[in-house]
Amino acid sequence: PEKGPEGLLKLLVELDDKIPKSWLPPQLLGPVNDKFGDVCKEWLGQKADCALPLLFAAGFFTLFTLLLTLCLLPRLFKREKKLPTVHELCEKDPDLKTFINYWEDLGPGGMWDRPDLRREEHDRFIVFAPDNNAFVRQTALIFSISKEEWRRMLISHVVVDSADPPLAPAQITHLSSIKSHTNYEIPLRVIRDKFTDGSTMQLEPVTACNGLLYKIKSILPVTTIAKKTPT
Repeated sequence: PEKGPEGLLKLLVELDDKIPKSWLPPQLLGPVNDKFGDVCKEWLGQKADCALPLLFAAGFFTLFTLLLTLCLLPRLFKREKKLPTVHELCEKDPDLKTFINYWEDLGPGGMWDRPDLRREEHDRFIVFAPDNNAFVRQTALIFSISKEEWRRMLISHVVVDSADPPLAPAQITHLSSIKSHTNYEIPLRVIRDKFTDGSTMQLEPVTACNGLLYKIKSILPVTTIAKKTPT
């Protein structure tokens, strides 16, 4: 590159052509332009035919715009990563494939209304989803109850939390039970693992944008469900 004032001026003019002014939001660029214009008028006075000061001023403004853009871009485009829904968490977890497949098979109609775990507005959900092995162990129970009873049993694994503010995991830890969407009292011992030495470990939920997901190891014992009468 050329040295001296001439080389600097050429470099500033090139930068002025290459820096996209559209990077800055209009509400910020407008006041900056107005302020810079006032400064230039005050500095140059009424004699605007002076090429060197004008080029220097244009180059200075270009560098100023570039530095301001680099400072503001991270803030303008920074977005918080959106959490998945409870439904999406179940779909992504291979251990919950059986639960979410059965849940989808229920359909939206029926005696017991199935909450939409994809919904992000209004209520939050607390889902106690049995893993795949839980359904394998309870195959006999699943085939011994009616379609309506099966529907109620599966929906009983979901709590619609209408509290304001919603229940936090720390609050759920201290509860002995919680009422499900079907009014079944879920015993919260299902989220506590007990070891042979008598110690227990609290299961931690996965947080979704519309609630909490607990992965449990057994199907909830909905004791009020009656078995089919053999024919």
